[in-house]
Amino acid sequence: MCAMTRREFVFAGAAGLFAGCRLAGNAVSGSVPVVRFGMVTDIHYADIDPDAAPVGVTGRRFYRESKRKLGEAVDVFNARGLDFAIELGDFKDDTRGREGTIRHLEAIEAEFARFNGPRYHVAGNHDFDCLTPQEFFSRVPNDGRINPDGYYSFRRGGITFIVLNACYDSSLKPYSCANPWDDANVPPEELAWFARELDAAEGHVIVFCHQKLDDRSESRHLIKNAASVRALMERSGKVKGVFVGHQHKGGYRVMNGIPYYTLRALVCDSGEGANSFAEVAICADGTFTVTGWRSASSLGAKGEFPDRGLIAHRGDCAAYPENTLEAFKASVRQGAEMVELDEWRCKTGELVVVHDRRVDRTTDGKGAIADLTLAEIKALDAGVRKEARFAGMRVPTLEEALECFPKSGIYLNIHCKTGDAAPEVAELLRRTGRLAQGILMMDSRKDLLVLKEKCPWVKTGLVMRPTNGWGKSWTVDDAWRQIRDVAQIGVDFFQILPGVRVLPEQIHFLHDHGIKTTYFFANDAATMKKIVEEGHDFVFTDRYTAMRPIYEECHASVAERDCGA
Repeated sequence: MCAMTRREFVFAGAAGLFAGCRLAGNAVSGSVPVVRFGMVTDIHYADIDPDAAPVGVTGRRFYRESKRKLGEAVDVFNARGLDFAIELGDFKDDTRGREGTIRHLEAIEAEFARFNGPRYHVAGNHDFDCLTPQEFFSRVPNDGRINPDGYYSFRRGGITFIVLNACYDSSLKPYSCANPWDDANVPPEELAWFARELDAAEGHVIVFCHQKLDDRSESRHLIKNAASVRALMERSGKVKGVFVGHQHKGGYRVMNGIPYYTLRALVCDSGEGANSFAEVAICADGTFTVTGWRSASSLGAKGEFPDRGLIAHRGDCAAYPENTLEAFKASVRQGAEMVELDEWRCKTGELVVVHDRRVDRTTDGKGAIADLTLAEIKALDAGVRKEARFAGMRVPTLEEALECFPKSGIYLNIHCKTGDAAPEVAELLRRTGRLAQGILMMDSRKDLLVLKEKCPWVKTGLVMRPTNGWGKSWTVDDAWRQIRDVAQIGVDFFQILPGVRVLPEQIHFLHDHGIKTTYFFANDAATMKKIVEEGHDFVFTDRYTAMRPIYEECHASVAERDCGA
């Protein structure tokens, strides 16, 4: 029997992450995979001692142990009868000389060759330490074929798989006997080939690469012309997933409807039970699940949601009128990980999206929402008070607002201002297929308990309840009382208020109980830095466009020290 541990992030829809055993049963009910494959990355094998000191957030690299770890992964892949296996780059290591590097490459390739089926390789920056492209590619056949350019495609189960090679520097010269790890580019001729492959692909496409394509915050791990690659994928409408390595801690993000999964490096961690590899199962409709083994993260096909990020408060309310369809659509376009919206019940019983109890501040009308019919509310102008150019925008119903969002990749934080309407909101989420992404954020502990009794299957959150005034500093004991309370109730998210400093051990306590934090709020760089350093999962902001690069820079200050280089 294996012990379950909470990893750095846990995706909705997955049962959890396991240390020492496989996470089972996270496929969508009724969906039969058409192809299943095994995946490893950043093996960095070399018969040398580990790093002398920790490097970044994932610590030291244990080069010599990688051969044993890959062997365990291959044994699992064989036992599972997977259709193929792929390594996502940085297959070997050691810059001490060509002959030693070749020995390490041949040794780790021999271990990989024990897989009972086709195996594939992705070019990584460390693969060219002391080796030319020809020397490396000639020793790592892909399903028996040598691909001298490092980019190629293949089909399995009706799915087209495309492997990219971004190991070119800014002068567009291929890496050769060098490792410019933070200067990765996809050259024009490869981009043209990629466009042709996408055009010719029948059905769904999965893309593999070593370097990251998705996250602007980690510029040194990001392909320099990633935007051009993403544009081709988005234009095609065929890409259902992108799998990469390079950033050793792993991660997950959805951009413009395409999920990007970064597998945690195999080389990190030491000792019995230390490893990281995954099984991916793809269904005919292009949805997929990732089953993470050891320290690798899992996600379910209905739970592809980020582990951290920015919350667009009332949508992109700096650029558009708050809580309007336009503000919500803008937040989706810009890649917000979570959007907050507010719910009130009007006089005729419908649920509408407005922040205040009254319509006076945000529309050209007056009166309490509870005293206005839906028809009266719909006649109001919800844009003109922001700017004249927004005149004509309307207050949306909650159901209309939900239709703005894709059903994966972005959380919907629904602040239930009408507390007794929460069960109705939960039923709306269930009816529209949004239970995986919807979070009902409650102000009242009493209303929360009623909701959990009536709808135990919906995600919930509780706003921290002030004990000594809004925005005031709290004692550690004040925070502990509420933190232990929400852990006992069993919420999914806990909203921290301004002025409250939550200790690292309190955040760890919440995480150990499966609770993520949402911090309200950060509209300036100093506050954002503080919140990110404290380790909060999600951060509210009213200034999404301005704060996005600041948020990413704060996370990059840690990520740049990661051992993914």
